[in-house]
Amino acid sequence: MWFPVQRHFLSGPSVMVIEVCADVMLSSLEEADAEACVDLLQEPEVHVGLLQMPNPYHREDYERWFALVQEDTRQLGQPIQFAIRELSGQLLGGCGANEMIPGHKCEIGYWLGKPYWGQGIMTAVVEKLCDYLHRDFQLVRITASVFDGNTASMRVLEKNGFAHEGRMPKYYRKQGRYIDGERFAKVW
Repeated sequence: MWFPVQRHFLSGPSVMVIEVCADVMLSSLEEADAEACVDLLQEPEVHVGLLQMPNPYHREDYERWFALVQEDTRQLGQPIQFAIRELSGQLLGGCGANEMIPGHKCEIGYWLGKPYWGQGIMTAVVEKLCDYLHRDFQLVRITASVFDGNTASMRVLEKNGFAHEGRMPKYYRKQGRYIDGERFAKVW
């Protein structure tokens, strides 16, 4: 379920919010999220499972990414990238869709600050994100790719009805080395 609301920590007249659970929500990303995002992404262990985020992560990286998010939202008429927040507004991580083809498919990605790992947050986030994308963009296929060995992320996907579609040998290149990938998909 989503609903437009205005909260003290979010700017703009109306911001999309998706309830995840009693104390977590997805909301539109804000320019003001830069500092919290940079702080959470300084943890080296967070970067182990991320391909496209620079390490170290700087404010300029957030600003470039935020501009792309705004353009995607403008083109699609609603957001496909979200901040994961506590109800107080504190940023916990992020999630969203890439390679969006409305009426067909997309790929999702997600990350969570290390202090919030192991609490079941991401499993609930992926469920709500997929429900939103399926319903609002009429998607029939959502994929996610993870690095080989990222068992926590694989479990999040499996708990959300994603099927393992296959191994992708040497599919990624990160910091000068090749990493195998695992492809998962949820199909309606």
